[in-house]
Amino acid sequence: MDGTGNNFGEVDADTGQSGGIEGTSWIDIFTRGPITIVGKSSANDDFVVHATQALSNSKGGIVTIKSITDAVTASGHAVQAGGLGGGKGGFVTVQANLDVVLNDGELEARGSTTGRAPSGGTVNVRSFNGAIGANAASLIDVTGKNPPNGVVNLTACTTIGFPPGQVTPASIIPTKATGVCGGAPLLPLELVSGDGKSYVKLPPCVCGCACATGFTPLNAPAGAQLTIKGQGLKGASEVWFSTDCNIPSTDPGAIATMVAPPFISKTDSQIKVTVPGGLLGPQRIILVTPGGTCCSADVFTP
Repeated sequence: MDGTGNNFGEVDADTGQSGGIEGTSWIDIFTRGPITIVGKSSANDDFVVHATQALSNSKGGIVTIKSITDAVTASGHAVQAGGLGGGKGGFVTVQANLDVVLNDGELEARGSTTGRAPSGGTVNVRSFNGAIGANAASLIDVTGKNPPNGVVNLTACTTIGFPPGQVTPASIIPTKATGVCGGAPLLPLELVSGDGKSYVKLPPCVCGCACATGFTPLNAPAGAQLTIKGQGLKGASEVWFSTDCNIPSTDPGAIATMVAPPFISKTDSQIKVTVPGGLLGPQRIILVTPGGTCCSADVFTP
């Protein structure tokens, strides 16, 4: 989502601009793959993703952003859930399987310091298997009430970049936890049916051509036969083993091995290959086709 230059990218769920403040809006952004939000950064620029109210005694909305298998990156005026008219800040939740990175990015859940019921908002950020990265210009703003009462919760597997990132007001001390590793962001469950299943249905993988949807077995050491299940696999010319889905990879050593034909076998619904040696850590499958490279959502362990 790019709001810079002539792109004009925006997700807008503002309410209560006139006629009262009874409504509360929400924005859900869920993907298997990476999420990148690019906003402008001058003082008067709108946020790319925003759920706000501006009337007197307003209340901010609820913005939830989750990447199930990858990272979330934000720059400029990225995410806003504000009660900007003398009211309450909203709720911003950002979760990623890998890193959450603010490159001069701002997450805002501002309320007001005056009004009938002023209150700062809440910002929750979690990286399940990576870091929360930030530079000195990155900002989380939960301004509201006097003395301030906004809430910032930061949880990461490895490191948390606040500081050098800033939290406003300065008196708000974020709750920080590192070493919390494993798992992945969960999609919301269907509450009406009570069946414990998510109402969010995402595509089985990050791809636009051949698609790997699963593996047999899930634990396949070097020399074992691995069956790759999926759709449109007959068009794959190579199979790559990788620790992530970024091409070129963010990790120079991520693409450890490429397997070219002849495969053990190949049909439109499955490819069988021999697992090569030298693979370290959970592996994704990247399929190379004339239409591009396609990365699996799931992993197997060599």
